[in-house]
Amino acid sequence: LDSLSAISAWREVRQLDARDVEATLALTELYASTGRREELDEVIDYAERWCGVDEGMRRALTQGALSYEARFEDYHEAFRCWSVILERTPQHASRALIALERLAAKGGLWSQLDERWVKYAERSDRVTERSRALLAQTQLCAGPLHHWHIALELLPPLEERRPYCQLVLSLDAEVMPPLVTWGRLADVLPKWASAMQP
Repeated sequence: LDSLSAISAWREVRQLDARDVEATLALTELYASTGRREELDEVIDYAERWCGVDEGMRRALTQGALSYEARFEDYHEAFRCWSVILERTPQHASRALIALERLAAKGGLWSQLDERWVKYAERSDRVTERSRALLAQTQLCAGPLHHWHIALELLPPLEERRPYCQLVLSLDAEVMPPLVTWGRLADVLPKWASAMQP
């Protein structure tokens, strides 16, 4: 009920141990709820430095990202926090990617999202993850980025990895009209038709 006293008490705890998880999480929440942006930035900067080494600091960075988004509507800073989590804690990649896609839609951060997917694909050893990244990049290029020529280059390897996927066919249909490449679409459609029910 007394935010100032609570902040003071938790700061004393962090002076004893800057990596105290409960204190870091509590201060992140208190600074956000009281609108103390500069203090929040300091705590999150510290959490970012230790994210990937200390699980507690990853939790604090996650909470910070959510606070930037909800409390301050700072989608760029929230995006940056989730990018760090994606890069340093691969075990949390799925959650981070969902958050990054949400923030890209809210803040129009499509180019930054495309860069995240490229780096994610480069670091991944699993074929399924690289395929997922390729699909996401193609969707971005065919959709909000309007990079149709790049999407056209990405589609053949995507078709090889995901043969007869309806989503890939719909991407073909999105890319062909703006580029007026009807010949390619004419080549692709019979292949799809041959795999479908009569």
